[in-house]
Amino acid sequence: MTQNQESALGLSGLVALSNENSGEDPVKYTDLNTGTVIALYVEQDKKNLYLVDEEGKRIGKLGDTIDLNKVVFSTMPTTHLFWRDGKTARFRDGEQEEASIFAKRWEAKRKQIFDAKVHGGVFKFVISRGIPDIRDNNRFSVSESLVPEEFISQEEGLVVIPTTGTLSHNGKLINFPNGRPVLQYQDTLQFLSNNNFTNKQAQTIFEILKRISNQIKEQTEKGEKVAINRKYINFLQNVLFYKAAKERGFGANQIFINTSTMELMFGDQKFDITNIEQFETPIIERLLKTFNSVNNYTLTKTFNQPFTELYLEGEELKERQWKNYQVYLLSSKYPDGSTRSVSDIPLSTNVQPPTEGKSFNYSQKYAILQELELPEVVIKPAKIKEPKKEEITPVTKIGEYTIDGTTKNAYNLKSGPVEFTARIDEANNIVVSVEENETVITAALDDNVMKTVIAGLKSFNRLDAAKGDKELLLDFIALQIAANLEKQRTTKPEVEVQDTSSIEQEYDAALRPEIPALSLVTAADVAKAKTSEEVERIQKELEEIQKRYNDLQEIRNCAWKI
Repeated sequence: MTQNQESALGLSGLVALSNENSGEDPVKYTDLNTGTVIALYVEQDKKNLYLVDEEGKRIGKLGDTIDLNKVVFSTMPTTHLFWRDGKTARFRDGEQEEASIFAKRWEAKRKQIFDAKVHGGVFKFVISRGIPDIRDNNRFSVSESLVPEEFISQEEGLVVIPTTGTLSHNGKLINFPNGRPVLQYQDTLQFLSNNNFTNKQAQTIFEILKRISNQIKEQTEKGEKVAINRKYINFLQNVLFYKAAKERGFGANQIFINTSTMELMFGDQKFDITNIEQFETPIIERLLKTFNSVNNYTLTKTFNQPFTELYLEGEELKERQWKNYQVYLLSSKYPDGSTRSVSDIPLSTNVQPPTEGKSFNYSQKYAILQELELPEVVIKPAKIKEPKKEEITPVTKIGEYTIDGTTKNAYNLKSGPVEFTARIDEANNIVVSVEENETVITAALDDNVMKTVIAGLKSFNRLDAAKGDKELLLDFIALQIAANLEKQRTTKPEVEVQDTSSIEQEYDAALRPEIPALSLVTAADVAKAKTSEEVERIQKELEEIQKRYNDLQEIRNCAWKI
């Protein structure tokens, strides 16, 4: 809707409210390209539309007079391809032509909305993933942070184990490493953490191994065929990576009882299963360093079946029945309703739970309209007005790197090598494009790395919340490399000037040893200054140099971990 439909919808004054304290001229509220287009959030009940508050509760039928302060809405973008500074593009490098076409189509759609008699249409929407509030080295139950406890037993597919390298979320395929559990609930798609076994859990597993050992000894002494108690094996298969060795070897977390060789294989170690009690200490120590495993077959194929947990109480091995395997993996309560410590829960999260002072634990979340069709338009060839460009001399080499937009250069990060191409644009900026590789994929999975990346991009106003972790990391690495290349490109030898004025001495004092390497102004310029205007000009240039250096230094400070 726009200001043109406010009265018909019972929302007079909503556009003015959304522009409050913005400084926007009310005359421009209905401007085709920059005017305010509002997306209202409503609940549809057959043919009726109801406005909702921040909790999703109905506050009145659309068309009735409503308290504007309770209405939930957002504003749609303008048609401009650059942000308000006139320099920062809203499109990716190399996509300006495509972006200009969509801008024209969006302009045509905006005209339809402004001309509509009642409103511009009703559309479904999804919510972007957003950026979670991570608390490193802390663990919380998912019911504290991500999903209501009552949904854990009912919502099949809350825990997903990627097996194809991707997951489908809100109609998009997103890359995820195989085997790492992910929680998928409504708009939330969040990695889960496999907790280590507690001492009590490790003792339980060892007690099961002892019972299996005794059973095997009894059967061999009687000359019977060895058959391990199915209940014991079922439990081990659902808490450990219990699987026979393959040609490629045995995994560090893998465990298996080989009844042919009478060995317990645990990672790179082997133990005599018939004398397992002798190895209690090394096995317990190893279990304490082992992560709970998730059995994808049990999770997906037997969701509606109860799951039996074995546990020690004193020296007695007991059974505990869970409604299903997913509840066992996630629930913060035992089947009897008592509280379950987060350390006892196989899967947990490091996303901070909402608090009284902060009711949300994700930032940069926004609605994405679905099925919004933009009109096709005929676009006449026209050059898009861009910020004034200055002519430059093409540069093909900066240090060891080839800067021609096509040659792949190798760049070493702390976490590994990456490849990039770079070019000089018409505004004399270095534009870097980094290719995705194993270094990027691995680093993007590290919460600490991504926390650094997000902080760095935020500080330079380059954070695009619509992008995934890998795309954000590629942006940050490109920023880091561009800063490094810029430093090398502008490096000059220090200029030694004798008998300078006091102004020049102040200039040199303010300019740290590294600054001349970034500077386009030399100390000699100050020495030649004859008027206060010239001095003021040089001081302004110095401020720009200082800011430029600080920006580059901040990138380096953020990037040292990556």
